[in-house]
Amino acid sequence: MRTAPPPPASCAVLFGIEWSAPDDATRVVTVTATNQTDAAIDFELPDRCPHPLIALEGLPDGFDERLTCAMGACLGSRSAVHVHLAPNQRREISTTELPLDGTSCVAPLPREVLLVGPVVPQLSVPTCGRPASVDLRRGPDRAPPIVTPEAPAPPAPTTAPPQAPEPPQPPVAPAPPGDPYACSTAADCVLSCPNASGCCGWPCGCQHAIRRDHAAEFEANYARSCSPRAPNCPDVACMRQDAMFATCRDGRCVGASSLSGW
Repeated sequence: MRTAPPPPASCAVLFGIEWSAPDDATRVVTVTATNQTDAAIDFELPDRCPHPLIALEGLPDGFDERLTCAMGACLGSRSAVHVHLAPNQRREISTTELPLDGTSCVAPLPREVLLVGPVVPQLSVPTCGRPASVDLRRGPDRAPPIVTPEAPAPPAPTTAPPQAPEPPQPPVAPAPPGDPYACSTAADCVLSCPNASGCCGWPCGCQHAIRRDHAAEFEANYARSCSPRAPNCPDVACMRQDAMFATCRDGRCVGASSLSGW
């Protein structure tokens, strides 16, 4: 069984996994967000209707979080969901039901323990994710649910403890001049989909990948390309919005919709 690494010390918002086993037919997996700082944090998450707000990684390929193959697009425009976290607060963000024996659209899930984690969104503060082992076994072989408890506040130290050094970040190879999409590894790339008044945005979810060291410049200049007046944005029926991540393929940063593993 794989275990989850501890979150980095520099992580401001930790996205984690809790699960419950109400019966031998279903598992309920909940994504939580914990503010690991002493200051309030506000952020917005795009409405992924009909998917949950936060996608899950680690489930079998092809698992449909909507639990139906016949559901159409959500009607009307969808507003972003605002999330407020008080200092050191943890709250539930989204919930996904896992039918163990499948449905007309979902194959039965394996009778084993899977390491399931949240697809961590990009926020204006440092974020990280912590997966959890979810037991999909049935009957007496099933283990009790693994729920991450809220950590109690530590006692005030008499002397300030030494600060642990921040973990080193993966090096990013220098980009060829003028090419913000060239890459050597997936660590060079990041999803970047800023929102600005006067632009239609990304109606079918964030799929734009760019070099990590060009993302800040791209986001700073994005609004300059938008109209000073309200744009006439078309209604887009996005039949499916898979969880996206940035990777490097054939030397270019691209958005992809499936993961090969942790």
